[in-house]
Amino acid sequence: MASSGSHLKYEPRTLEQREIDAKRNAPKYARERRLNAILTAKFLKAKQAFDNYYHYNMDAAFDADNGSWREAMDPWLRIKDTLFEFLQGYTKAAVDAKDTQLTGEALRNLAAAIIRVAKEDLAGAGRSNAFLDDSFRTSAMEYVETLRATYNLPQAQPDSSEEEEEA
Repeated sequence: MASSGSHLKYEPRTLEQREIDAKRNAPKYARERRLNAILTAKFLKAKQAFDNYYHYNMDAAFDADNGSWREAMDPWLRIKDTLFEFLQGYTKAAVDAKDTQLTGEALRNLAAAIIRVAKEDLAGAGRSNAFLDDSFRTSAMEYVETLRATYNLPQAQPDSSEEEEEA
């Protein structure tokens, strides 16, 4: 038996209200569309790892009232700094968890995928991504090599027992 005394009543949103919401959230939707266009499995895995590390929530990072991004809540907008922090934390967590799948090659691929996602994400957010150039990528790859050496990660997964003799 339904409660007829409820003071809560659903009222459908008018077309005007829906149009206002669509305009307010247009930058967020544009950013999501841009990202979704490139998110193959490889890029999706990289994005998820980065998002999870920072507990990223696009809805919380977008201020619909002002139509702007809360940069402090959006690690993608601060990728120039957060990429290196992420790579350090991700590597340390994998080593601490004794993850034998993490190699220098896997870390390089992850960094490259994150840079690619960041380029699209920044463009989708209406920000310049010009700094994510070859110089930035080279710096990231050099940092990956530093992490590989620091944490003594293998260069790649061994294909056979022959590689053990090379050491």
